[in-house]
Amino acid sequence: MHVVRVAPGIAIAIPLVLAACSAGGSPSVSPSPSAAAMTVALAGEFHDVDDTASGTVQLARLRDGSYEVVFEDFSIAATTNLKVYLVKGDDVTASSDVQPDEAIDLGALKGTTGMQVYPFPADMNAAVMSYHTVVIWDAPMGHAIAAAPLGQP
Repeated sequence: MHVVRVAPGIAIAIPLVLAACSAGGSPSVSPSPSAAAMTVALAGEFHDVDDTASGTVQLARLRDGSYEVVFEDFSIAATTNLKVYLVKGDDVTASSDVQPDEAIDLGALKGTTGMQVYPFPADMNAAVMSYHTVVIWDAPMGHAIAAAPLGQP
């Protein structure tokens, strides 16, 4: 324990954490709990459809049998009224490739950049492998912004 004095008569105890080193002298890194608790079932990379987005996406199976769609290094210009859909087609290269009433709606896009996680509906787990493309969908305008076909990781 390391004690830091923040004002006269007031001290805070802080545990001191040291990186463990292997015999070679480099830090030992443990996988994060979330990484150890998931398996990547499918993966893909975003490509433009009617606008621009980039990044990778994974369909991850969690230890409890549920699934999540995970965006990494994601980037898009705006998020206004955008949804994340999963569709059955092998890819989406035009908005007409998407039938919104047949898509799984994972909810509103959470942000313009970075890692994002979207849970797959538990009641649909049996059908998860029949959905092959993640689509960023502009709901009011009815068109696909970008898509990521999912394949073997």
